[in-house]
Amino acid sequence: MICPRCKKEVPGAAMFCIPCALAASYRGMLEQQLNWIDQVADGAITLVSRRNAQGFHVLMAGENKQAYCGMVLTSGRDVRTTYQALNLGTCKECREAIDALIERSRPKVA
Repeated sequence: MICPRCKKEVPGAAMFCIPCALAASYRGMLEQQLNWIDQVADGAITLVSRRNAQGFHVLMAGENKQAYCGMVLTSGRDVRTTYQALNLGTCKECREAIDALIERSRPKVA
């Protein structure tokens, strides 16, 4: 079977393309972050940064493994922080994803 989304062969007896399913799941979790991203931006919700070999990744609010950059982090040292206090050691992709969500959540001024 060929995946209709990525056009790659679906291996073995699988009923769906696992990479595409994981990507869709990540997009759905990212979309759910819009429910509380304003509170994150205002510092009302603290974020959890988890350190791994590449540096600190910011876990999605309400998640214990999924980072904003898309990485799944099952272990590492956790540090609680606010959005305003994210440091330079934070994953660039995590920071960009958070900034993009904040931008999407703010009303457009004409």
